[in-house]
Amino acid sequence: LLVLLVPPPPVPPPCFLFASSCRMGQHVSHDDGANAKLKERFMALKDSDEGLSTFLFIKALGLPLRSGSSFSLLADKVSELWLQRHVESLGENSFISWENFQLLIRDVQVQTAAEFMFSLFADADGFITEEDAMTMFNLARLHALALHGDTDDVHAAIEDQSITVSLGKGIFSHKEKMDMNTFVRWTSKNTPRVFSSVFEWISSHVETGDEEKMSHFIDISLVKENPSDEVNMDLNTTWLVSSSLPVLFTGSHAWSLLYNSATDGLSKTRFSESTAKYNGPTLLSILFSDGQRYICASDERFPDSRKEFCSFNARIIRVLPVFLTYDGVRAYINMKDKHHEKGIGFGEKPSNKEDALVWINESLDSGMSGIVHNTAGARTPVTIHDIEVWGCADTEETKKMKERRSRDKLAAQQRQMAQRPSSKEWHDSADRELLKMAGALKVDEESRVSTNKEDM
Repeated sequence: LLVLLVPPPPVPPPCFLFASSCRMGQHVSHDDGANAKLKERFMALKDSDEGLSTFLFIKALGLPLRSGSSFSLLADKVSELWLQRHVESLGENSFISWENFQLLIRDVQVQTAAEFMFSLFADADGFITEEDAMTMFNLARLHALALHGDTDDVHAAIEDQSITVSLGKGIFSHKEKMDMNTFVRWTSKNTPRVFSSVFEWISSHVETGDEEKMSHFIDISLVKENPSDEVNMDLNTTWLVSSSLPVLFTGSHAWSLLYNSATDGLSKTRFSESTAKYNGPTLLSILFSDGQRYICASDERFPDSRKEFCSFNARIIRVLPVFLTYDGVRAYINMKDKHHEKGIGFGEKPSNKEDALVWINESLDSGMSGIVHNTAGARTPVTIHDIEVWGCADTEETKKMKERRSRDKLAAQQRQMAQRPSSKEWHDSADRELLKMAGALKVDEESRVSTNKEDM
């Protein structure tokens, strides 16, 4: 099957995108019903005969966190940047006319999420800097955290901007400036949904005022058997990974902790027992002792086998210190077969630790990394600080997995509680007599006689 990939047509610089459309008479068509609803929305918002005050427009976006928070300050900045595109001056007595309101709404109707965000921060020549990119990513991150809830965990995550820095370094990679085409291509490939929810929040709040319309927002809940257990899959990592992976991994909106080295220990037996019985897409979260953090995503379960597995949905994500993704990788897990390499591997050739991009030794405490800077390169030994495995299947599979675990746990407890008879009770028991009559104890009796003679 031959697939012809045709690159998208070049996008005009953002500062001239809509100006050229107006000059050429190219308008976005709307039916009368849509125009009527938009007009109705404008009339509901306007607070003066002159139109809608810019202050009220900024307030109309709505703030999921309390006023003065990090997100609310960034949201105000986005509103101001957006208004500057179509309103001559911003101040206490600035108003938006019906014509300018239509231009504002058209911005979110003809642009993708990445194009819209880029156009807000681009300079007069149509370029952004690394600092601009980090501000955009930070806005998306803070928005997701704000919608997740107003909790202590959320506020702690807000203060940690390491992932924002990682994204900025990952997209720029020593560049000084970037145009829209490059920005859109990079985000589409590496973080396709990173701006979706904040873009929909902005457009829906201004255009319709519908706060319930958040179909692109992915709020992943982390399911742990013991809620107090600490995990390295924190809220920031969860947001970034869920924005980057195919929807196959995020459809259930819940990730269940299958294995955690912090509580289960670095045990290959527990690793295999916890993961082999889970049927569904799975994430392997690895934290190296030097601070590097990797997510290895498999679109299949983790079978303990000498065979490689995974299809085109699998990938490697380096979360820290510099964001990087590898698509089309395969996985390999072998903890039992001594005739093949024992360990866990991800990459194009994962079954060989000399070729795998990420390799974990059988002991789970060390491995090798084939990723240097932003490319695959020389192999570097690594020490592993923590390993977690998260199941991403639907709730029904999670329920089945928990039932299987409960049965295994009950069986183990019953085995431990089973009492073996004392030697005297066994010697006089009917079971022993039956086995002796059947000849099953003949060897045992002979060995006892032989041992007694040697003692004499």
